[in-house]
Amino acid sequence: DADPTNEIQTISVVADTLYLSGGGNVTLPSGSLWDSGDASSIVTPERVGIGVTDPSVALEVNGDVVVSGELTSMSDGRLKTDIRNIQNASLIMAQLRAVLYQFDQSKHSADLPEGERMGLIAQELERVLPELVHEQESGLKTVNYLELIPLLIASHQEMAASKQELASKVDQLSKDVAELKALIKMQQD
Repeated sequence: DADPTNEIQTISVVADTLYLSGGGNVTLPSGSLWDSGDASSIVTPERVGIGVTDPSVALEVNGDVVVSGELTSMSDGRLKTDIRNIQNASLIMAQLRAVLYQFDQSKHSADLPEGERMGLIAQELERVLPELVHEQESGLKTVNYLELIPLLIASHQEMAASKQELASKVDQLSKDVAELKALIKMQQD
């Protein structure tokens, strides 16, 4: 409905009933997607599938996902231990093969995206960064592309430092060449 006054503002659960602040309620069957639990929260099942009949992870979506807000990951430093800088990121990145590809629609029952895509091959990435590859119950492999971002940042920082070091050496060599030219000119005069 296009009328904004009909939008749901609050959802609450009491016993086995879901109440909507915009009016109305729904009786929840026991063990359904929505479970009243302690009557103070909505509890979802262990796994949710959208367009998937048997999800293999907490949330599995067959199709595109659009988020109008932010998609964030827990990253508070107070929750982390053994924090170290990533070393040799450029060498690690050099071992990865970025590819263009298309999904073979005949190889999977899910609706795979059509058209040209870009990414990595999970089996190849697994040889370099096994912690970024996960195997689903079906045996298919998935890639945690978000965890590549810190590696990309570290690689960029290494290249920027290397560029600065080379620039300093070029400056020094330019000064040395200028001094040698001046010495040669003095000896020729």
